[in-house]
Amino acid sequence: TLEQYRADQVTHLLQIQVNNRSGRDVRLAGLRLEWPGLAAVAPSTRADLVAAGQVVDLPVDYGDAVCADPPRDDESPPVGTPAVVVGTARWDDAGEPEAVRIPVTDVRGVLARLFVPSCRRQSVTGVVELSWSSDWADATSPAGRLVGRGTLRLHRRSGTQAVRVVALRGSVVLSVDPAPEAAGPTPLLTLAGDQTDATLAVLIGQTGSCADHVLGQSSQTFLLPVTVTVGDGPETAIDVVPDTHAQDQLLSIASRACGN
Repeated sequence: TLEQYRADQVTHLLQIQVNNRSGRDVRLAGLRLEWPGLAAVAPSTRADLVAAGQVVDLPVDYGDAVCADPPRDDESPPVGTPAVVVGTARWDDAGEPEAVRIPVTDVRGVLARLFVPSCRRQSVTGVVELSWSSDWADATSPAGRLVGRGTLRLHRRSGTQAVRVVALRGSVVLSVDPAPEAAGPTPLLTLAGDQTDATLAVLIGQTGSCADHVLGQSSQTFLLPVTVTVGDGPETAIDVVPDTHAQDQLLSIASRACGN
């Protein structure tokens, strides 16, 4: 069966939960998930030993949902074709590696949970690209805290539908707010149908959680959701990740805001 833990969402992995019901150890390698609702990806480079009677989680990458062209925000996952895991197996006590196809029983509904939001996100990102500025200047928030000042940029990729930013959300480590002059009732920002680009002034700072485990062990520090609507479509949260240069700057600001 399949599982996806919280940390897997960041690294774009699924866990294949394998139960070795035989009386022999088996080594599984080159595993890859096959399902018509997800784009094919390269097989795993791992080789894992599964002992007799053992139940283990083996990580594999997965592709984006295979949606309509153009993607819609109301798509349902395909039915009728079950998922399988393909790869090679070799019994540790004898023999050469042989191809295997392991049927997947998705009792937790993981595939549907991946497919539906992926198509909804693609219906947005096919119309507009969202990005944070690469450079963040030191600034002071209305509450008197050290923050970084930069921008959220919308860049039109296709269509003439209005795109509206209705909410910004941070992470455990980073707070995200519109700059004071940009704050107000929603939408915070509108990319009109005849516009190619629009920007929103933003302040990103430390949430106030300065414990070492918060700063050092957060796995989703830079998954910063921006909630948007396209035309009359539903509100959709898009995780917008700063580039590497911006991440370094924002971590420095968060550390200094905590007195480090």
